[in-house]
Amino acid sequence: MPRLHPHQMPDGGAAMPPFLRRALPLVDAGYNVFPLRKGAKVPLPGTQGFKDATTDEKQIRAWAARHPDANAGIATGHGLIVVDIDVHDRDGNPAPGEENWANLISGLDVPPAVVVRTPSGGRHLLYRGASVQTNAGIVAPHVDIRSSGGHVVAPGSLVDGKAYKVVGADALPAVLDLPEATPDFVSVVTSRGGQKRATAQGTTAPRRNTSLADLLADPPTEGGRNDWLARVAGHHARAFRYNRTGYDAAIAEAIDLLDSPLPAWERDRTAESIWAGDLQRHQYEEPVSPSKFGKGDKPSAYRQRLDFLEATYDLYRSQDEEPLTNPKHGVLRPIMLSKKGEGGLRATLNAAAGRRGWGG
Repeated sequence: MPRLHPHQMPDGGAAMPPFLRRALPLVDAGYNVFPLRKGAKVPLPGTQGFKDATTDEKQIRAWAARHPDANAGIATGHGLIVVDIDVHDRDGNPAPGEENWANLISGLDVPPAVVVRTPSGGRHLLYRGASVQTNAGIVAPHVDIRSSGGHVVAPGSLVDGKAYKVVGADALPAVLDLPEATPDFVSVVTSRGGQKRATAQGTTAPRRNTSLADLLADPPTEGGRNDWLARVAGHHARAFRYNRTGYDAAIAEAIDLLDSPLPAWERDRTAESIWAGDLQRHQYEEPVSPSKFGKGDKPSAYRQRLDFLEATYDLYRSQDEEPLTNPKHGVLRPIMLSKKGEGGLRATLNAAAGRRGWGG
């Protein structure tokens, strides 16, 4: 016999730990769930966020025993695509997320979504479909796509004392009962500003990323300025990670190279999106202490290895300009390939390290 869900119980599930009350109905409906901090959107300290997500009831109950008041997160992907529409910017000012999404899908075959209302007044639009690339603001300003490698806060969770709520229902339907992502919908959520992202015909292989030096040496005169800035910002976000002042200064210098500058709103949106995306991908990674690089003028072996990587390998990006990453020790680390397009980074680096006397 199916279990009663909290909204079906006389007391609304009040006797259950809040995390269990939020998570069990989702697990029964086929969603992959994990704990978030109480009252927040971020994973619990010491956990790996969406990479820990599961449908295993035993694990869910174990988390509930240790963290009874935790919010619940839903890992996207796994057949789930979520459009995250913001109606306020980071400073609390009104933002045109709803208008931008409406413009993107106008006249297209995009079915009505299952909707979760967020505490800030935004919406999560849930669809069923094959995983796509998670991104922030690439489809349109204030419209984020959550799928492979992403997550959303589950209904019933509280942020600033306000709950995420399913619109028009007591709970989310089963994943298999969500509206299906149509070809038009997939085209929109994998686009850049409504325009199809370029990719070689007949392949989904990533394009090679142009080096920073090449980009700065050849800024566009008119068309492609925003794409150029996004690529430059990607390099600077990695170089100045956890140093926002340095990042902003480098972006300002790059913008000065343009004969026809971008509008301030477009420039700031692009720079902020790239910065935020880089930090999100490295949210479980602690800033490296300067002491790790060794003392004195001579670079440490660790620093030499990093320098060797910078000089020998090129960072590849996916077709929508998001760096390809791979989870390792709880950190999403860039996938790096040789300049000839070959893989085998571990073997190549170990061989080079041996030749340089760094050990195996």
